Amino acid sequence: MPGACFSSIHNFLATLAACLMLVAACKSPAHLSRSDKRSLDEKVTQSAVFENGFSALHLIEAETGEEIYSLRGGKHFTPASNIKILALFTALKTLGDSLPLFHYATAGDTTIIYPNGGPTLFNPFFPGEEKAEQKLLELLSGNAVGIAEVHFDGNRFGPGWTWDGYPHNYQTERSAFPLYGNRVEFVFLPGEKEPLVSPEFAQSRVAFKKPNEDFVRDVMTWREEKSNEFYYYSDGSNEDSIKRYVPFITDSETLLELLGSKGTAELFFLDNEGPSVEEKHTLFSAFPDSIYRRMMWQSDNFLAEQLLIAVAGEVFDSLDAQLAIDYALDSFFSDVPDIINWYDGSGLSRYNLISPRTLTYILHHLFEEYGMDKVEEFFPAGGRSGTIRNRYAGNGSPFVFAKTGTLRNNHSLSGYLKAESGKVYIFSFMHSNFPGSSIPHREEMESILRFLYRAL
Repeated sequence: MPGACFSSIHNFLATLAACLMLVAACKSPAHLSRSDKRSLDEKVTQSAVFENGFSALHLIEAETGEEIYSLRGGKHFTPASNIKILALFTALKTLGDSLPLFHYATAGDTTIIYPNGGPTLFNPFFPGEEKAEQKLLELLSGNAVGIAEVHFDGNRFGPGWTWDGYPHNYQTERSAFPLYGNRVEFVFLPGEKEPLVSPEFAQSRVAFKKPNEDFVRDVMTWREEKSNEFYYYSDGSNEDSIKRYVPFITDSETLLELLGSKGTAELFFLDNEGPSVEEKHTLFSAFPDSIYRRMMWQSDNFLAEQLLIAVAGEVFDSLDAQLAIDYALDSFFSDVPDIINWYDGSGLSRYNLISPRTLTYILHHLFEEYGMDKVEEFFPAGGRSGTIRNRYAGNGSPFVFAKTGTLRNNHSLSGYLKAESGKVYIFSFMHSNFPGSSIPHREEMESILRFLYRAL
């Protein structure tokens, strides 16, 4: 009798073990059933949209970092604005909530200003910097102001940028001491053909001109390539106010003119850091989180570039963005699974290369260090904000928080997915070398992410 009892228990345990093994076998390493994994494979590998180029998807669990799915996860792609994820992580780790706009000191009756790349002074997108702006106005009302040499790398564009992007808002010039966001603002009021123009220095350099193009829009603005001569066209048919932004050339002459319009001090450039001073003072941005958020939500290339310049200023006392990149690669990204080719903060460079697996690795570290609250604050929310406000809408609340990245023939989306189960996952979906519009890729990705939302 005891033997029969033992045999029954043994059989029960064997059956239970077999059932558990069967359940485990039907799962991938982390929570995709075998049938769901097969469906996902079919959706990604047999897509009529994706077959026109190269595609990759890497998916991990946010809490553990455990890989759930990978198709070409270790292959390199052009990330475009997905590189801003690295710029965000670098700025958060280095600058945090203390983003310096500029430093200043006094030497006798002269004020010395040490630029630090801070991007928000008189910037129309950041009206809350009154304290720093007021202090700058006060300094410019003194006897003399010297602008110190700060070892800016001197290149208005980053490596691998296109030469013909100069008149477009997305390719605003980098500089050591940006003012007005390094852009001219044109405001076309309803029914008005002539725009309001800011800053003041540009008003005498603006002229009406009909463009030599087959397709003429109701409002157009542009600039000469090698001079700050601006043009606009408007037929006055706009029913709402329209704003347009055109980058200006950020040379020394322009900087002196912009600063000179703000005060009465004699202005000059120092050939070096100037005379020794007892103490430097620093003006910080009042709202650094707003800078990070706009960079990610609106994919503001100018902010991404200036943040790296500010990082270099803090770490090296030099405004060379490449120093900031090298520092971040050594300090924060030395253990990533695949090598990173990183050349700018914005992602405009065609030289940038990164793998989906590396992006999910970095996103996982960002999640671990700053939590989902910061993720939701800085990353665009599907159906609600930023570059994905018209896609990935959830039922009641967003289920995708992610950064887009688009250059011609390249499109990526990397970020966080809140599944129906309540768990959070990290993904990187990257595409390259496809002809035509990225819209079909966006639609296909949305369908797949909705499938993952339900399956996970």
